[in-house]
Amino acid sequence: MSIFKINTFIYREFIAALREAIIKQEFKNKKVTKATDVFKRTTRFFKEVLSLAGLNDEKYLSRKVNEFPFPDVLFISINTMAFLRALDYIDKKYDAADKKKNISHEEHAQRKLEEFAKDRECFDEYLAIEKASRLFQSELLKMDTKAEPALITLENPAKQKEQFQKVTEVVESFFKHLNTRENYEAAWGLLSSRFKNRWYEKKDDKEPTEAQTLIAIKKFAEGYKNTLGLHKIHVFGHRYPHDNSDNVIECLVYYKDQMRVRSTNEFASGNRGYKARNAKDFANDVDKFIKQFQPDKQPMLKTFHLNMFFKPTLSEHIRVVCKLSDDDMEVMFTEPYKTNVDRLMAYQLRKEGDDWLIDSSEDQQVVRLR
Repeated sequence: MSIFKINTFIYREFIAALREAIIKQEFKNKKVTKATDVFKRTTRFFKEVLSLAGLNDEKYLSRKVNEFPFPDVLFISINTMAFLRALDYIDKKYDAADKKKNISHEEHAQRKLEEFAKDRECFDEYLAIEKASRLFQSELLKMDTKAEPALITLENPAKQKEQFQKVTEVVESFFKHLNTRENYEAAWGLLSSRFKNRWYEKKDDKEPTEAQTLIAIKKFAEGYKNTLGLHKIHVFGHRYPHDNSDNVIECLVYYKDQMRVRSTNEFASGNRGYKARNAKDFANDVDKFIKQFQPDKQPMLKTFHLNMFFKPTLSEHIRVVCKLSDDDMEVMFTEPYKTNVDRLMAYQLRKEGDDWLIDSSEDQQVVRLR
């Protein structure tokens, strides 16, 4: 039996599309809610897809979603023919029989999966998470060969599943609060005391006053001032980073960051197509750009990595780091425009009392596979 592996992000999209197709084709005159089980043995889907693929379990595809909370389930393994027939069922354009003679069923399934991801407008997310999942999986394998099982799993699988699920819920709640744009205090409440210190302006170890906390929350919210929405959030790759400790958990979070940004007239955001032969021009443009800022801001700008000057988020990074006002932004940059930025973040959560709280977050590089 041929087996095909799919990362958990695109598998969710696949199951959602499959459910939509079953409802559209076989439940036209029936009342259907989110709780309705459409994956039944009596449906044409079961007879034309699962049964013909040699499977008798009507929940074969939908049940696999329940495996996601486990840390090592970065990919779902499914019957290749069942997957291809299911895609064909979703839309005849994916034609399961349309296979070139010189490729395997797995390669054929991979090509059809990429077509599906493009049609669902989530191809960039699929590629980014595919790359991150494979890198994470290779790291787990390295750890395994070093005989460090504590980094991979606990002796109690049930406890491990429960902890990873709680961590996922905390991260998803954090993004949900940020998306409301008015509930920053609730998002702030999901940060660890150590992480909150980034926003406090105090020089001692005393408990922060109410006034200091209000100022800190305002500064925290300011970082999301130009965030318009956080979408396609996917939490995955959970693991315990420390030996014999289950009080700290790391995970990866992929999402689309819809934001309001500005560009510069000199270079940023792809206004100029620099090539290696233009290295001196680029250096001159960066120098010219930095000199437009007030003298006290220039040393901070000189510490930026050069790749930052090519990113669409340059204006936001400068606004936050240099603490620029709206008036400053109007002078230094062009009119704002909307854009979507792919984000891959590594989050670390720490247990404080009975609660899991976000202890750190760090950008990870997101690149295309091909």
